[in-house]
Amino acid sequence: MVQAQTRRADIAHSVAGITGAVVALALGAAAGAFALGALTGCETQAQYATCELDSEVLKKGLCTGSNAKDHDTSSCVVKRHPHCDHSICLSYYGQQAVCTQPCTGDGDPVCGAAGRCWTFSDADVLTKSTTQRYCVPKATMKLAGHL
Repeated sequence: MVQAQTRRADIAHSVAGITGAVVALALGAAAGAFALGALTGCETQAQYATCELDSEVLKKGLCTGSNAKDHDTSSCVVKRHPHCDHSICLSYYGQQAVCTQPCTGDGDPVCGAAGRCWTFSDADVLTKSTTQRYCVPKATMKLAGHL
């Protein structure tokens, strides 16, 4: 009788150990699948996704126009924007800022069918700056009256 009770206790203990191991294995597999999904399942950002140019971000960017404080007539480029895949956020003549990327000229395929390559600034020998061109959505150019 004592031997049977001991045997049942041993079986119960083994079952509890196996159940705990199965639960731990299942949780470990779920965590591994989540981590793998996080590493391989990253979504790419839509072309011309909107981005914000707040005052702190504007301090790090470049603005053109007769008055850089007048955001309705200025175009601004921020090259290290934290929310853009290609790190560039551009506001075209005061329109809604969008994430963009550099381009080489008209017809550059990186701009896609919905965009055009626009020259933000020309090269300047005195400042040793190079020509900067960025993709701009055609709809944004139209809103600004330039298309």
